[in-house]
Amino acid sequence: MGKKDKYYFSHDSNARRDPKMISLINKKGSEGYGMFWILIEILREQEDFKIDITKSYAISSLSAEMKTTDDHVKEFISECIRVELIESDGVFIWSNSLNERMSIYKQKIERFSSMGKKSQESRKKSPTLLKSNNDEQEEIKERQAPAKSQLKILEDDDSFRIILESLLKLDEFKNLTREHIVSQRNKAVDWAKSKGKRYKNYESYFKNWLRNSDVKKQETSNNMVY
Repeated sequence: MGKKDKYYFSHDSNARRDPKMISLINKKGSEGYGMFWILIEILREQEDFKIDITKSYAISSLSAEMKTTDDHVKEFISECIRVELIESDGVFIWSNSLNERMSIYKQKIERFSSMGKKSQESRKKSPTLLKSNNDEQEEIKERQAPAKSQLKILEDDDSFRIILESLLKLDEFKNLTREHIVSQRNKAVDWAKSKGKRYKNYESYFKNWLRNSDVKKQETSNNMVY
């Protein structure tokens, strides 16, 4: 239970009309009514909502809170026990009404906490689910789109010119000539068309094509006999 909940308890607005409370007020007046709620507030602040009245400091501590004498507090507690507003086993005093209310309150807090954790877990999972669904939709679009339209980025001279300039700036391709890259562009396009291959990113596809063609070129060069 958090700090902000530490001092909370429900209080009926018509508590003064309870027959037990009426009996206490008839005997102790408005002072008794006020002392009762001070006692309930103190009980609420205890970890288990009980007070050990056998402790040497218990009564004096209550009398200090209620601004009265120890004997007056003892008499007041006895009256509360008599009218069954407070329970006692001879060692502890407690309020059944307070305990019931706090039990209900704790259940609500635990339920809300559980709901909050489930909601948080759901939010953590949802981005992954959304991403997965989006990827699936993209794959469907890729499969449904004709290969020709996807190859346009390589077939169109203006589009390819931009790709060409970006490739020549990369360290791994800077030693390649423009003529070589253009010739490989044509081979890559022809191969993709003949195989009916489709790729999500044709620029990445072409980069891999260039890497493979460069490896083949090196292997051919190494196998030549002079």
